[in-house]
Amino acid sequence: MNSASTTGEGIGRRPVVLDESQQRVVAEARTQSFAVVGAPGSGLTTTLVELVADAVDQGTDPAQILAIGANRRSAARLRDQLQQRLQRATTGSLLGRTLPSVAMEIISASRARAAESSPRLLTGAQQDAILHDLLEGDVIDARERGVWRWGTGLDPETLMLRGFRDEARDLLAAMVCLLYTSDAADDMQCVD
Repeated sequence: MNSASTTGEGIGRRPVVLDESQQRVVAEARTQSFAVVGAPGSGLTTTLVELVADAVDQGTDPAQILAIGANRRSAARLRDQLQQRLQRATTGSLLGRTLPSVAMEIISASRARAAESSPRLLTGAQQDAILHDLLEGDVIDARERGVWRWGTGLDPETLMLRGFRDEARDLLAAMVCLLYTSDAADDMQCVD
């Protein structure tokens, strides 16, 4: 094997030069599964794009390939690079997706088969707006009815701070991940 290999040549595209380790990944992916780990900027995305292109060149239907980015921004970049490299649209495919979007698609398909409605995924901004409204209701209850549910360590102004909402949202997400129920939360000891 050469110390560098040129791939991805075509109209309007610069050739991509893969180093020996990247070439090995692309070649070995034809016969085995494995994880490729590397720091940002180390060539992981380039290797993945070339691995996908090689699989398509070998006859694999792009609809059978799942290529995941770490977040929405990296998934969009990956999708753009794959679209450019493959010279075909990747919209609606599994190329350049995030893990949560794939999970949502699986859940939605399962619910559709069961004739149930699809779940709705909320954006961070939507979650923040809902949490703001809930906390604002607690502040109004405190001011107008004298009802305060937050112990002695917090005041109504604190509940309206964006940083407090961010922390509360993170706590709620962690509780969901850890499967805490409202009963378990009631049993937790809070220290003032």
